[in-house]
Amino acid sequence: YLHLFISEGSDQSYAVLTVNASDTDSGDNAKVHYSLLSPVKGFTVDQTTGTLFANRSGIPAALMKQDIQLVIVAMDSGHPPLSSTVAVRIHISDGSSTRPKFAQDEYR
Repeated sequence: YLHLFISEGSDQSYAVLTVNASDTDSGDNAKVHYSLLSPVKGFTVDQTTGTLFANRSGIPAALMKQDIQLVIVAMDSGHPPLSSTVAVRIHISDGSSTRPKFAQDEYR
C-alpha cells in the first residue's frame, strides 16, 4: 500500500497518484470518468484524469496515522454505463514529528 508522509511545509493539496482505465468502445461511449466510491474527507479524484489528491488541512486528525481505504471507480459513458474499481490503501503519518537530520555527521 502507499505510505504518505505529510509535513508541515507541504502544499495544501497535492497529487498522490494517478489511475488510468481504458475502454475499447469508440466515440463518446469510450470516455471514462473517475470518482471515489465513498468520499473520504481530505481526498478528491479528478474525474477526467484519475489523479487522486490529498488536502493536508482537510484530513481529519482521527484519520492520521491509520490506514485509509479508498475505492476509485472508473465509469464509461456507454448506455448502460459500465464500471470498474480499484482499491487504494493509504497510510498517513505526520512528517512534522521527525527531527531535522544532517546529510553527513561531520563537515570540514
